[in-house]
Amino acid sequence: MTRKAMDSLVCSMILSQDRQIFLHNFTRNSFISSVEGKHMENLQLRFLTNKQTIRWLSILDKLERGRSCSAKQMSDSTRISTRTVIKEMKDIREFFGDTIELTTNNVGYTFKERNYKRYNTLKRQLVAEDPLFVIMKSILEGELHTVEEWAFRFHVSESTMKRHILSVVPVLEEYEIQFSLTPVDLIGPEVNIRKFFKDFYYEVELTPHALLPFEEIQEMVFHLEKALRTTLETNISPTDFRYFLYIMIQRSSSGRNMPAIETQFVYSEIEKTFLTTLRTNILKTYQYEICDNELTILYIYIMAQRKITQPEVELNYCKRFNAQLFDEGLSREFLKIYDDRLCIGDLSDKVTLFLSSYFISTTWMYKLGEIMNKTSSNVIDFCREKFAKEYALTLQFLTEASDNMDIGEKYLEDIAVNLVLTVEAIRDIYVRNPHKIAFLLEGSFYVRRVIEAKVLRYLSGYHEIFFRQLRS
Repeated sequence: MTRKAMDSLVCSMILSQDRQIFLHNFTRNSFISSVEGKHMENLQLRFLTNKQTIRWLSILDKLERGRSCSAKQMSDSTRISTRTVIKEMKDIREFFGDTIELTTNNVGYTFKERNYKRYNTLKRQLVAEDPLFVIMKSILEGELHTVEEWAFRFHVSESTMKRHILSVVPVLEEYEIQFSLTPVDLIGPEVNIRKFFKDFYYEVELTPHALLPFEEIQEMVFHLEKALRTTLETNISPTDFRYFLYIMIQRSSSGRNMPAIETQFVYSEIEKTFLTTLRTNILKTYQYEICDNELTILYIYIMAQRKITQPEVELNYCKRFNAQLFDEGLSREFLKIYDDRLCIGDLSDKVTLFLSSYFISTTWMYKLGEIMNKTSSNVIDFCREKFAKEYALTLQFLTEASDNMDIGEKYLEDIAVNLVLTVEAIRDIYVRNPHKIAFLLEGSFYVRRVIEAKVLRYLSGYHEIFFRQLRS
């Protein structure tokens, strides 16, 4: 039996013996991924004007997530007729060539990437010259043109160009921004516009690093990114940091600055070095000197991405960033309402600390702009369905406590969802729920010994393990 086969055997045993805890968590995480993917589709696909590209990307999204499906399943999921699905599968196979493996069997279609980098390059080509994607990138970079100029660029009539632009107005309304047409630009609070760009390019990206000069920004900040998780002790991902930074540079360098934010931060020497180096790198790369206010906003955003694995780090964050913005007693009040099982001994202190950190970071995001606490409507729907009781309790608590918390009322549902998901993540890490698992193994002595070793390696630190023998 090969190592892979033995690992698979152990996994199948684990699943059969420990089905409830493992499958519950796996299914829940998979559902979250699916929900986020659906939001991606709702936002970016609505900006595409080429119907075939929309069909192709819808099909590929389904294949990437499920890896295999029938033509009917694909049709039901994408709302494309079965006949069209079959035709598009053939065209997709021809377009992507040897970068993918798209095979047909008695079940349906099976998919996998063979050259991931080249495959995503081809995907980007599908959307790179789509009118609305080009227009959004141009607006981000401060290169504005009229409807007539865009119509001439894409060889369409002015009325067609207007129709394309106006088709995405409902999306912009979710961010409380709108289009102007002479020139074509985004109008509204700067923080809302930046939030939209961040969601459009990062939170719900259609293809990896879609349409942004990612190598340029990566090279500029690469040697600084280690400091994000170590010296700055934040949980922001490098990619998140790069997108936020790039959008900030593009908007502020074209005169679209954020409103001034008043703070009384006392930066550590390490933080001063980080921000000074970043300012120098921006000047060198973009020939633009970023102002102090923009760097402060970036710093707040970076530091608001918190951890739930290092209590000592969060304690330091709460001491530095609270500044009487939040009454930490509210965290204990909320915890008692949410789940008494989290209010036991040291666990209570730990969870309360993480909750205080969450509330403080949410407060700072609100100070940047109320929309910064906005989350996907699909994620809200997911939370309402999967954690209905917890969500209702949390929303009620926030509604009643909002007068004592500087978080605003417009996005209370979003904040409640994020809080529920935070608590549930804390629960998964710190609340143990061990099972007693018995194994009955027969056959080759050496194979049994390897299986026992695998079981002990993967399960003994959490569950109670028993190896039984058959009695004659």
